[in-house]
Amino acid sequence: MIKCTNCGFDQIPEGGLHCPQCGTAIGQPIPPPPEAAPAGEIPWKDRARLGFVQAFIETIKAMITNPMGFFGKNRKDDDWASPLLWICIIAWIGGFFSFLWSSLLSLPMIPFMRHYGGMGAGMSPFMMGHVARFFLMFVFAPLIYIIGAFIGAALVHVAALVFGDGEKGFEVTFKAVAYSMSGNLLNVIPFCGGMIAGVVNLVFLIIGMKQGHRTEWWKAVLSVLIWVVLLFICCGIVALVGGLAMANFLHSTSAS
Repeated sequence: MIKCTNCGFDQIPEGGLHCPQCGTAIGQPIPPPPEAAPAGEIPWKDRARLGFVQAFIETIKAMITNPMGFFGKNRKDDDWASPLLWICIIAWIGGFFSFLWSSLLSLPMIPFMRHYGGMGAGMSPFMMGHVARFFLMFVFAPLIYIIGAFIGAALVHVAALVFGDGEKGFEVTFKAVAYSMSGNLLNVIPFCGGMIAGVVNLVFLIIGMKQGHRTEWWKAVLSVLIWVVLLFICCGIVALVGGLAMANFLHSTSAS
């Protein structure tokens, strides 16, 4: 009797060509198992082997189930194409659903627009505006996201350097910003997805800075949130100045 080298079945008669249990050809080498993904690699970078869609799904899954481990794989390797392409995909998907929900919110305006200008003359500009927004979104949304990612990464990296961090380089900070933008996929949630996405993006970015630069939590938190705090302060000042100006205008109007 011959023993199968693949499954271990040892009742193959002499002269047999195939194993009756697993079908392996007798005397033929066992095909190697599928090549495993490189250790410590972000699935998105392995899209040539996994396939575009599968790599996207695996990356999202890794980010959700183990964000610490996912962002811990972020490193400087001169691969700028992967994060830039990722930003474009996120911009298209997030932008599409944002456009969809905003369009649904404008549906109640349609009956009014049909009568605007008589015989529905205002309906054409209304619909043309939506069509233009849709196409502009696919043309300009990725560009806007990419510019925003570079600006955001520059600000966060400067703050990180101020707090004695960022030693792994700007590339690691940029990738943390790029992949943290995945929270924009939550725009799939009607109407409130954008607000949730903003919080998720901040959480991912803090984790990305902490894990990517191998730094302390407080440094990562301050590097990210200091700009949020400054933004709120600036908005508060603008609102206060605007309110005082409006109050002064109303007072002068009533006095005259």
